[in-house]
Amino acid sequence: MSMLNPFLANDALNLASLILSFNTTPLTPTMIGDMGLFEERGTANLTSLIEELTQTLGLIAPTPRNAPGTVVPRDLSKIHEISIPHLIQRATIMADSVQGIRQFGTEDTAKPLQMEVNDRLTKLRRQIDYTIEYHRLLALEGKYMDRNGDIKSGYTLLGGSRDTVDFVLGTANTALDQKCMDVLAHIEDGLDGVPYTGVGIIASTSFWRKFISHAEYKKYFANTARSLEPTQNMRGAREFCDFQWFRYRGSSAVGVPTDKAFAFSMGVPDMYLTRFAPANYVETVNTVGLPYYAKSRALDFEKGVEIEGQSNVLNVCTRPTALVELTTSN
Repeated sequence: MSMLNPFLANDALNLASLILSFNTTPLTPTMIGDMGLFEERGTANLTSLIEELTQTLGLIAPTPRNAPGTVVPRDLSKIHEISIPHLIQRATIMADSVQGIRQFGTEDTAKPLQMEVNDRLTKLRRQIDYTIEYHRLLALEGKYMDRNGDIKSGYTLLGGSRDTVDFVLGTANTALDQKCMDVLAHIEDGLDGVPYTGVGIIASTSFWRKFISHAEYKKYFANTARSLEPTQNMRGAREFCDFQWFRYRGSSAVGVPTDKAFAFSMGVPDMYLTRFAPANYVETVNTVGLPYYAKSRALDFEKGVEIEGQSNVLNVCTRPTALVELTTSN
């Protein structure tokens, strides 16, 4: 049986073909990524710049006719620089590790070396997507991760502080509509007049369970065409008080903290950014970054192959003061 030789320079494991294989691997489902909330773009730089323009409005005091008008001050801007994190993984596939191995799902078909390479690439891709989802959750908390792996505060970078609304879901008569108005007020204050199209909320399972079973939530739909909704679609999403509510199905490493939820505005240009920098390869110097890269090299005496997958990606919210944390004290 003929088999692809992965160690030939003109064969299928060069950078271009690996990137193609890597980028066509099916995406691992991720809620925030599926929302399309973050604007993705490549950059040729290893840092991302956020320009903050401080615009001020003031009342104009009346003056006598023909008198000099009030001087309009120039709006000031600031430049904030963030280094883009470098996510990299490697895997080593030895020739003996594939020799005699049966292909998954078959009875007597040997597993080709190329299939093993593709399986490893798929896993590398999923783990990168998993990490990007984690970084996007951080962004919705008003945080970001720098190139050193340190979690930094977007409020320290851009100013302001995070607002919190306690929904007190353990009390049966809590006015949930008023709590939603408090959330809306904080978001609109943080946007400072910038238009938006809606508000989304991602909730932990514990917060979601208390929210959809709350007496005021059920009362909201009573005697309406949506009266059965509180007992339907337990997975989410739902609409309540003109907000889009989602139960976030996470994991032990990536998820919304217990008894918390995060509210965020939708439809605001340049508010949620994803920037991809180029890989640290000779052939990618000064090129526009791609979401994923992969590369390989032969081990000594062609006894195996080492593959590498990487993404150089920054996820950040440029208006963290328009993010609101929801809690429940009992």
